[in-house]
Amino acid sequence: EHLRALLEEIRPPKLVLKPLGGMLGRGILVLDEIAYGADGIAATTNDGQRLSLDQIIARIDDRPRPLRRGDQPVADLSGYLIQERVEQHPFFAAIAPYTPNTFRVVTFVDPDGEVDIHFTTVRLGRRGSTIDNWDQGGLSVGVDPANGELGLGIFKSTHGADWVGVHPDSGARFVGQRVPDWDKVRDVCQRAARLTPGLRWIGWDVALSPTGPVLIEGNSDWALPPMQMMRPDGF
Repeated sequence: EHLRALLEEIRPPKLVLKPLGGMLGRGILVLDEIAYGADGIAATTNDGQRLSLDQIIARIDDRPRPLRRGDQPVADLSGYLIQERVEQHPFFAAIAPYTPNTFRVVTFVDPDGEVDIHFTTVRLGRRGSTIDNWDQGGLSVGVDPANGELGLGIFKSTHGADWVGVHPDSGARFVGQRVPDWDKVRDVCQRAARLTPGLRWIGWDVALSPTGPVLIEGNSDWALPPMQMMRPDGF
């Protein structure tokens, strides 16, 4: 009832629900359209399902099983994080309009407190998908850390492992294009790194909205393999 009252008060047009402690984009529910009427609150997911608020709550109660490494759970926190959905910049909407597309920017804090950026990629979602995650079939595209120029993209081996310069669903060519507001993307990640000096390296997930970059989350385990693949000589 508290959630129902809060939604009625704020009336967000779109929401994203993520399990706390989740990984690899599993268990995420995206509400693309929310209706507030006399009969209550209902929403349409980005894969076309129509759900009442009671059904949404039931989804939250039925949590995904925690990821495990051997016999040990990797992450198993109770509860969900509910966020307003970030609208993406027209630059990415023209390339991959199917999901929000996020950068992975890896910051390194050196012994002098300077923040270096050696790795950057952007994940482009596929048609019919909820998220852009590489593990879930998204395309991982190299980004030049200095100027934001997009390179070739590659799928994870379980999804084909092909190198491409054109998005397979939209037909938009992305290789060679430069990301707008790239300096702002770098700046927000470097500022965030300085605010967390106890962690020497963090992989920041950043969305680019029409008004600039939005920091989604930071990852201490930021997935080295897709970063290594973007550099012909490794790192």
